[in-house]
Amino acid sequence: MDTFDRIDFSLLKKDLKVFFIGIGGAGMSALAAYLLDEGFFVGGSDRALNNNCDRLLLKGATIFSCHDKNNLIGYDVVIVNSAISDDNEEVVYAKENKIPILLRAQLLMLISEKFPTKIGVSGTHGKTTVTSLIANILDRANMKFTAFIGGDDKTLGNYHNSGNSILLSEICEFKRNIDYFSPSIGVTLNIDNDHLDSYDGFNDLKNTFYSFLDRSVCPIVNADDKNLLNYSSDAVTYGLYHKADYTAVDIKYGKTTDFTVLKNGKRFFRAKSKLWGEHNVLGVLAATAVADTLCIGADVIRCAVNDFVGVSRRNDLIGTLNGAKCYGDYAHHPREIDVLLKAVLRHVKGKLIFVFQPHTYSRTRILFNEFTGVLSQIKHLYLYKTYSAREAPVAEYSAKSLASSIKNAEYFDDFDKLFDKLKTAVTKKDVIYFVGAGDIFSLASERLNV
Repeated sequence: MDTFDRIDFSLLKKDLKVFFIGIGGAGMSALAAYLLDEGFFVGGSDRALNNNCDRLLLKGATIFSCHDKNNLIGYDVVIVNSAISDDNEEVVYAKENKIPILLRAQLLMLISEKFPTKIGVSGTHGKTTVTSLIANILDRANMKFTAFIGGDDKTLGNYHNSGNSILLSEICEFKRNIDYFSPSIGVTLNIDNDHLDSYDGFNDLKNTFYSFLDRSVCPIVNADDKNLLNYSSDAVTYGLYHKADYTAVDIKYGKTTDFTVLKNGKRFFRAKSKLWGEHNVLGVLAATAVADTLCIGADVIRCAVNDFVGVSRRNDLIGTLNGAKCYGDYAHHPREIDVLLKAVLRHVKGKLIFVFQPHTYSRTRILFNEFTGVLSQIKHLYLYKTYSAREAPVAEYSAKSLASSIKNAEYFDDFDKLFDKLKTAVTKKDVIYFVGAGDIFSLASERLNV
């Protein structure tokens, strides 16, 4: 997609009319909210209005519930995310009428130039939760900051603005969006084989993360991640199994996850996190490293960690069915599913019933063997039809083909039939997980007892 590399906001000021294509997305709506706060005229479109759109409407945005070229009349610049295709009617109109087009990542880059301190959280998995936790720590410390969160923090939402001293944002590697951001503090949580359709192989992906860290004044990395072990620059490190600046000991898993955080081998604070699983212990360590770099005290960090209730669609209790607790989770990569399973199995006394919706055919194609490997561990497994997102259907790499390769899997392309099956299969002692990055969460939530 042809885009303009730069628009000078300081010259255009308040008379700039900005149109967001796909304004309801978490990242897009957060940036739109910021521009509204700054006094810009903001409009946008999306196929269906959601809570993000409702919040923007209250701030004064103009939003259309369809993509139509006439929506763009009178606007000076168009913002798109990387999932918007070149043949989108509004994109075509913008190009034909020479309306400048900016990628979401380019707009974030321009906004970031207004902030003296920029924090970017990158990685294949866990960005949203760690970004949210950092935001909650900054809020507890009464810092003046603006946060763009790629999901819905249960306390702060997907956008928070209390000042312009610090910018905090998660940084996505899809379509190389990570290349546009140069942080003061750059965090890389992990590097895994996702979004490979945007790269020339895994080494290219890894080197892109390394370049992000090289651009960081203070890089922070997960010492336990095998693909970060060879990062040679001087970096702040955290981890559980390799030598690191920040680590955790005396970990106790239960209704809460309790552990002691060590800084350079010495006790820093004792945490009592509401989040389950070892991956969330690592997330706390990453957030602690950022907060300590900003000279936030241990007591403030501890209180924020203990009070943090997480992000929607991350191990989120969404209702009950026949008395059984039902959770929703965003996991859509084999590694994320594996981590989720390890975290929740400690808490399940009856059957674990797992409903998984694959997200995109390309991801299933690239990771087919990894998906079959991790999903084969699950005894009670239901697969729901693929959420295609931006892609055309590919039968060979659909949820149905995935289910046919897994012994215990049962496939459904009708959610009502799937739900009827669950009604007959679940008892009060069981636990159901609705997992995936598509519409599985909303479909389940609409039908469950709250």
